[in-house]
Amino acid sequence: MNKSLVLLLIVLLCASSLVIAVKLPLAEAEQLVGLITIQSDGSVVPQTDYIKQKGNVYYLTQSLSSHRLDINCSNIVFDGQGHTINGSNYYVLGGKGIALENINNVTIRDVEVVGYFEPSISLSNCSDITILRVQTDAKAGLVVDISGSIYLEESNNNKIINCDTGVRVQSGSGNTIYGNNVTLLINSPNNLIYYNNIEVNYYLSYGVNATRYPIALLGATLNRWDNGTVGNYWSDYKGQGVYQLAENNIDHYPLTQRVAIPSIANMTSPFPTVPELSWLVLIPLMIMMLFVIVALRHRKTTYLNK
Repeated sequence: MNKSLVLLLIVLLCASSLVIAVKLPLAEAEQLVGLITIQSDGSVVPQTDYIKQKGNVYYLTQSLSSHRLDINCSNIVFDGQGHTINGSNYYVLGGKGIALENINNVTIRDVEVVGYFEPSISLSNCSDITILRVQTDAKAGLVVDISGSIYLEESNNNKIINCDTGVRVQSGSGNTIYGNNVTLLINSPNNLIYYNNIEVNYYLSYGVNATRYPIALLGATLNRWDNGTVGNYWSDYKGQGVYQLAENNIDHYPLTQRVAIPSIANMTSPFPTVPELSWLVLIPLMIMMLFVIVALRHRKTTYLNK
C-alpha cells in the first residue's frame, strides 16, 4: 500500500479518536444531574462553559438538561439568552430549577425553566429581585400545586414582569406582578398586581359546589389589583363593573382585552458560539493536516529528484 496513504489513514484515525474523546464527555455531561452555583463571591462552581461572565452579567451559553442553578450572589444579572433549563421531570437536587436565598438586587431574564416537581424559580428571604421574560410550565392546578411556579417565601419588594408562568406568593409584601400571563395564588398582603392576563381556576369544595378559587382567599390578605387606572384581564370577567375577588380585594379597572406579553428574547451572545473545548480538536487537526501536506510534498520532491 502507498506509504502516504497509510500515513494519511493513521492521521485521520488519530483525529477521529480525538474528536470522540472530547465530544463524548460533553454529550454525557449534558445528561447528568448537576448543581451549578453562583457563589456569594461571584465565582461559578463547578467551573463550566455553560455559564460565561462579563462584568456582573452571567450568560447561559446553551440549554441544560437535568441541572439546577443556585444563585447566592447579590447585585448580578443572570441572562438565559432564550435557552431552557430542563429538569426532565426528574427529582433534580431538591426539585427546583433556579433557587435564590438571602440575596438582593438580582435580575433573572430571558430563560425557560421547565420539568421540575417543585418551583421552577424559588425565592427565599430575597428582596429587589426582578424576574423578566421567563417562561415556566406551571399547570392550572397551581392553586394546590407549586410545581413549575415562581415561588416567593419571606420575600419583599420583588418584581415579576412579562412572564408566562404561575406565581405563588406564600409570604412577603411589596411585590409587583405586572404584564404577565399568569395563574396566581397569593397568601400575603400588600402586593400590587396589575396589567396581567389572569387565569381563574375553579375547584370542587368538598365535592359539592364548583367554587371560584381566585387568588387571594388564603387568609384575610389584602392586595391591590389595579394601579388606580389599570387593572387586569380576568379569564372569567363578564365585562361589566368592578371585578371582586373577595372582601376588600377588588380590581376597580378590569380589562376587557388580553394584554400583549413580550416573548422570551433570543439575544446574541457576547461570547463566541464555538465552545472553547473545540479548539482541542481544531488545533491538533490543523497540525496533523499540515504534517500530511509537508510529508506529501517531501515525497513528491524526493521522487522528482530521482
